[in-house]
Amino acid sequence: QLIVIVLYFALTVVVGLLAARRSKTASDFHGAEMGLFAIVCASTGEWLGGTATSGVAEYGFLYGLSGAWYTIANGVGVMFLALCFAKLYRSLEQVTIPGIVEKFFGVRARTVSSILLTIVMLAVGLSQMVAAGKLGQSLMGYDFTATCIVFAVIFIVYTLAGGMRAVAATSEVHLFAMYGGMILAMFVALHKVGGMAAFKEGMAQVEAVDGGSFFSMGSIGFSKVSSWIIASLLGACTAQAGIQPVLAAKDIKTAKKACILTAFVV
Repeated sequence: QLIVIVLYFALTVVVGLLAARRSKTASDFHGAEMGLFAIVCASTGEWLGGTATSGVAEYGFLYGLSGAWYTIANGVGVMFLALCFAKLYRSLEQVTIPGIVEKFFGVRARTVSSILLTIVMLAVGLSQMVAAGKLGQSLMGYDFTATCIVFAVIFIVYTLAGGMRAVAATSEVHLFAMYGGMILAMFVALHKVGGMAAFKEGMAQVEAVDGGSFFSMGSIGFSKVSSWIIASLLGACTAQAGIQPVLAAKDIKTAKKACILTAFVV
């Protein structure tokens, strides 16, 4: 396991640093002129983080298929961004949310939004480090704090080195690894328990004791589903990390197409 993890992160860093070699100007760093595939990968990488993988796996364990509402809500938010704001944001020729805010409300509003977004992105970034640390702790038995620090250094190094191009390039690797890994794990797990029929029989026994239904999309509760959808609708249209790939698209049409595709991929 350790060899696999070390090799994977080594590959991530190498891909990020190779992409960094193409970032020679400020425009390259924030990703101007990026194509459809790169934008979709970068955008999807922002929405499928620690909560959307290990977090949703926990929701699935506790609530069944309705745990999927977290990523479904994210998809709804991104689609809302695609249909209502992607064209507007890209047409403003800005590279940050505060830059867009300044266009409409002035310099003071830009300063306030910069401070607020910095706080928000620190919280989001730290949650990713916590997710990585928990994974290292549960999977490998390593010290939680040390694992967080190591992962944080790796993430920061290739991101600062290559900007959006590095994020897009490494997200391509992550995307194939996540989807490939999840699909493979699903088939392996079903095989281990004796197939779908045995799985359903086992779940029926669990449901008889605990109540609820694993296969119901409503067992997680309306309040949690609605809060996720509201948060995604608002976050998709205001979060720097989610909108950054849109602003980096080579043109307005690419930005809108990329958002629509991202919503379905997520």
